[in-house]
Amino acid sequence: MIHGAVSLDTGDDGLPVPVNVRPLNIVLDYSHSFQVKGGGGSGGSPMSIVCPNNYVASGLQGRSGERIDQISLICSNLINNGTLGQSMVVGAQGGNGGAPFILNCQPNLALTGLNGRAGEKVDQVQGHCASLTGTNTFDTGAAGGNGGGAFSSSCPPNYVVTAIIGRSGQEVDNVNIQCTSIVKK
Repeated sequence: MIHGAVSLDTGDDGLPVPVNVRPLNIVLDYSHSFQVKGGGGSGGSPMSIVCPNNYVASGLQGRSGERIDQISLICSNLINNGTLGQSMVVGAQGGNGGAPFILNCQPNLALTGLNGRAGEKVDQVQGHCASLTGTNTFDTGAAGGNGGGAFSSSCPPNYVVTAIIGRSGQEVDNVNIQCTSIVKK
């Protein structure tokens, strides 16, 4: 080694990485999960839409007209460097009325909140997204109608949405979010 030169190791991608720099390692800590109240009524049957292990919510999909007829989560694989990989749609709950909608977060942003309107049923939903490092935010478009009153449910910093818990029948009656901690190691 030449005096004053920086020693380099090779990373997983074969590119040099300075020895004194550790790569970011972001993981989900399921032992720190909790539910945040959203909006809606008490009709329908209980529903639980849960992303698989090591996946975070990155959008919403469903059907809507004047109200939300059906809802699913778009879940994306959490890669340890804080980016998101492969996506899948999970857990369609509700009926088949209305027209299809997709509300995606921008690339590498995860769902961190849910805004909308609700009365006895969920009238409208909109996703709030943020990067896992907390530097970028984005609000998706909205689906549904303008009935009911406004609601907003948000995860605190360093938490992301990993599930929607609520009630549904022919329409979506109630939505709440489950927030799970992200840990930077």
